[in-house]
Amino acid sequence: MYTRELAEAAIAHLRERGWQCEPVSVSETPLPEVLEHASDELITWVSTFSYLASPDETVWFLARDDYGPETDDTFSWDAFERLSIREAVSEAERKGVTAFWRGYLPILLSVRGGYEYLALAADGSVVHGEAPDFEATTTVAESLHTFLGAIAGETEGLPETQTPLSESFERLLFGVVSRR
Repeated sequence: MYTRELAEAAIAHLRERGWQCEPVSVSETPLPEVLEHASDELITWVSTFSYLASPDETVWFLARDDYGPETDDTFSWDAFERLSIREAVSEAERKGVTAFWRGYLPILLSVRGGYEYLALAADGSVVHGEAPDFEATTTVAESLHTFLGAIAGETEGLPETQTPLSESFERLLFGVVSRR
């Protein structure tokens, strides 16, 4: 499935589950610096909406303009990196945190039950991290394409332990676990 179509299918599924979505408004702003070397697939995804959040607004995907200069929002796209740097007890730890985040770009932030995120790793995989050790990650999907497909209901390319309706997937995106 073409990336734009896949993005739209994923958003449609999220909307069916109560997520709020606002379309992209026409913008003449240049691509944010942090996205200048991002994949076309990621740029397409973050350019598909201007706001995409869970019904309780405690989980949200980052849109293209969220990666721009700091705004008045409580959580900037790099909020968890900043928090980790602030909590580091030594210069070596701060450097380690900075080095880690140079290889991961957050795509979703959550404050629902604690601080969590999904990020696109340098190898193209989508990973999950959470407080208190944001730099310890678990792979959610082998690629952004696979991840969006899982949201849209596809299973191809997911790790064997991760299915579109697994407990961790349901909990993070929808705040509940299905009872089958």
